[in-house]
Amino acid sequence: MISFRNDEPAEIDLLKREDYVQALAEMVRTCNTPMVIGLYGRWGYGKTSIMKLVENELEKDSGIKKIWFDPWRCQFDEHPALGLLHAMFDQLDLEGEQRKSAKKILETIGLALGDMAIRSVTPLTIGGIKKYFEQYESKNFEVRNARAQLEKKFKDIIAEARKDLGASGRLVFFIDDLDRCLPESMVKVLEALKLYLNVEGCVYLLGADKKTVQAAIKYRFEGMAGDNEADSIDYLDKIVQLPFDIPPMREDVVESYIDELLKEHAFASSDCARLMKQGLDGNPRTITRFINTLTLNHLIAEKKIAKEHYQVKILIFLLMLKMQLPDLHDDIVDDSGNFFNLRTEPEAMKDLLATRFGRKTLKDVLELLPKDEITPEILEAHIFFARAMEAPDEKSELYKAERVSKDLPANVSDIVHRELAEGESIVSELLIFKTRTQQTWLVFSNQRIFCLLMNIDPVSIDGMPAKPEMKQMRRAVVKLQWKEPVDLNIKIKAYTVEGSHRVDIGSHKRWLYSKKLFPSGAILESAILSKIHQNG
Repeated sequence: MISFRNDEPAEIDLLKREDYVQALAEMVRTCNTPMVIGLYGRWGYGKTSIMKLVENELEKDSGIKKIWFDPWRCQFDEHPALGLLHAMFDQLDLEGEQRKSAKKILETIGLALGDMAIRSVTPLTIGGIKKYFEQYESKNFEVRNARAQLEKKFKDIIAEARKDLGASGRLVFFIDDLDRCLPESMVKVLEALKLYLNVEGCVYLLGADKKTVQAAIKYRFEGMAGDNEADSIDYLDKIVQLPFDIPPMREDVVESYIDELLKEHAFASSDCARLMKQGLDGNPRTITRFINTLTLNHLIAEKKIAKEHYQVKILIFLLMLKMQLPDLHDDIVDDSGNFFNLRTEPEAMKDLLATRFGRKTLKDVLELLPKDEITPEILEAHIFFARAMEAPDEKSELYKAERVSKDLPANVSDIVHRELAEGESIVSELLIFKTRTQQTWLVFSNQRIFCLLMNIDPVSIDGMPAKPEMKQMRRAVVKLQWKEPVDLNIKIKAYTVEGSHRVDIGSHKRWLYSKKLFPSGAILESAILSKIHQNG
């Protein structure tokens, strides 16, 4: 049986966080009030699920009432505190006199927070102007009076909601997805917690990505005097008295979680599970989304890839690669030889192989794939499927056109010019190998052949990697690999070994070339010899 899991908060604790849930619930029961507890975690870390489990843990406490508030749903309201009180009024099911009293106080608070004085209460006709100003003055007085009592009114409505709980009773507000709001709205919610909702008997459990909230505070107060970075941290700390950072999932928990999700997927063997356990990080939402994506792709691949070629492990690897190292994924889809280069050229690819990949490195994950079972034909079948699953995109087509450009980069030309002797000049060049992170150039002068390797690394922006198409944000490091006198009788041999495309140029052996640039070894051999004879 195959199933797809949705992204709704979990009601059952599959992540073994019972200890955290019980500790938070006990804090909610026993802490001094008012108290704001910050439940911090990155996207997909399960903040909402933990809050739901805490809510369930508090079900047996008769002295506690629970209210959920999603500030992003009313982020365009001028006063989020009013939205929170409305959520309280709607969810507590107050009855009789208690409901009437709470509603009256809520209307008074709404009047004070709203800008009723500037609303047109009568049509602005000549005959109605006198009446309008009379009502304006009356409303304006009510607003000023209500605002003067605003703090007391907030206390009154909280007291009304707690009336049947006794002196030690408390209201617990679960404020979820604060980090989904716009920066201005995030700060308004935090200000409301400090200015209006700092009331005895209230506990606020605030779920958010801490860095996102701090960035919003920094953005809101940008340009003001002081250290915005430090001030944003201090600002949040003054509102949140008890911060709790959700710890990353332990390795054994990640593994048991993947096993649990794969129970309903017979196509995923233990080897498949082991591959995912190493190649995915500990983010619960990422794992769930990946398994859903894998399941959909598997259902299609079974019909599109010949049975004798299809291997679920290869599909898993390509999908993980697309998610984590999209540049390398696209290079392999462009030319399957780039996959085999990872295995046959470990020294040349050592930096790439050392790249973090899930909980391990790319090298560690590659070692889990059966080396002898993945032939060029089998890999090509999966790559053909990967190409078919990609939607055409104008930008990607433009980028592909740029990628096969063979104009000599200025930084490569500069290095060769420094090497040129008197009377020597560049005659032509040939790009023989190209991925999104590496290029190999042959530059021909009237006397010598130069081989240069260019490594291209994305430059990060505020901790986020630059996009591949942002050429201006990529740093290229060029190194001269070798130089050789022009010899009309030099031996050139292009060949494929273990799926990797190689060329020998005289005494310089096993240089990689791209099949996308040269569909056959004969074309490459001819191209190099043509350049040599042209120069000779």
